[in-house]
Amino acid sequence: MHLSHHMPKRGGVKKFHVKRLLPYTNELEPIVMFPSEHKLGDTVDDFCVKCKRLTNHNIVSLLATDPAKVRCCTCYSDHDFLNEIAPPPKPRKVVG
Repeated sequence: MHLSHHMPKRGGVKKFHVKRLLPYTNELEPIVMFPSEHKLGDTVDDFCVKCKRLTNHNIVSLLATDPAKVRCCTCYSDHDFLNEIAPPPKPRKVVG
């Protein structure tokens, strides 16, 4: 594969141009790929359900390019990525 980097003139996302060999031919097909925003092991902020506060988390699972599961850097618990949004509080029973 031949890799060449292309940076757009006016901001934007850096693109990677890749050429792959077409099956049963000697021609190269250009492919434009955008780099993922997140990678496994990256650190993101998220609400920890065990610590009950916003903490740093490491990405342990991706769904397409978005984090699916994260691990808290404080208590090391794994949970679904909540995108920094605290889950709604559970309703309490009124005793009386």
